[in-house]
Amino acid sequence: MPKKLKRVNPFKKMVFTLLIGLFSLLLMLVFIYSFVLPSVYMNDKEIKNILLVSDNLDEQSNYIALVHLSPNTDENLILFFDGNQMVRINDDYGDYNLNSIYQLLKIDKRSDQKIKSIFSNVFKIAIDEVVVVDGISGDLENHDLKNIFAKNLTKKVGGSVGNKINTFKLFSLANSLKIIKLDLVSDIKKSFHKLVTIEKKSSQNCSVAVVNTTEKTDLAKNIGELLENTGAQVVQLESINSGIDKTTIYYPTDKSECKDLVDRILGVFSEIPKIESNTEISSTLQFRSNVVVMVGKDY
Repeated sequence: MPKKLKRVNPFKKMVFTLLIGLFSLLLMLVFIYSFVLPSVYMNDKEIKNILLVSDNLDEQSNYIALVHLSPNTDENLILFFDGNQMVRINDDYGDYNLNSIYQLLKIDKRSDQKIKSIFSNVFKIAIDEVVVVDGISGDLENHDLKNIFAKNLTKKVGGSVGNKINTFKLFSLANSLKIIKLDLVSDIKKSFHKLVTIEKKSSQNCSVAVVNTTEKTDLAKNIGELLENTGAQVVQLESINSGIDKTTIYYPTDKSECKDLVDRILGVFSEIPKIESNTEISSTLQFRSNVVVMVGKDY
């Protein structure tokens, strides 16, 4: 008698196919997570300064951290500062503990741009992003940072989409961050001097003039110092009595490095400046600079 062919259970076949599909999907996700996403982030040509703050009033951290991301990942840093130190903040606030500033500004319903501007003035460099991350302390290794970012990613409640995206970016780059403990805000120049010198090369053909049009004294000098610390080549400081309302930045469209520089310094300003770009701009000719920052009453 001929042998009977064993019938394959269609349900088992379907389950087996499903498992193979899920396994393939898992492998693809692991590949994307391990190689594709880090590669995209590592090849980010933008220089970014990301401040890590806590919005947890009950568990206020003794430390506040600043992440510096560079196109050269060997220069990626995370700087820890003593959160209990007193610093002076603008807009007649006076002196406050560093680790309480973010909560204070949120209570006052300050805009995200205003918060970045205030922290930029505290640290004397342009802050590009402020990311809410709980659990930051001063005794962390890279694997601890990765775990903290992971825990913040898995929080079900709170946090904007932008905050989650930046946290995921930091999670992906955690192992590349060189950890430095500085304590005092004024010590930031020790680590940033070398970096700023290197990063100025990317904008060395893009000179900057800062023009104060308000009645505030030393404003051009203070902003000029801040822009210098961010990598700008500030060649001229001026004060004029035109009294414009809106801070305006002029730069030529035929210089891509100038556009990159303008994008990098936006965090300095309490409101997003008006941007004027063209191949020939009278202000850039008048002040003999590629980029002219006309500081208005909104600063």
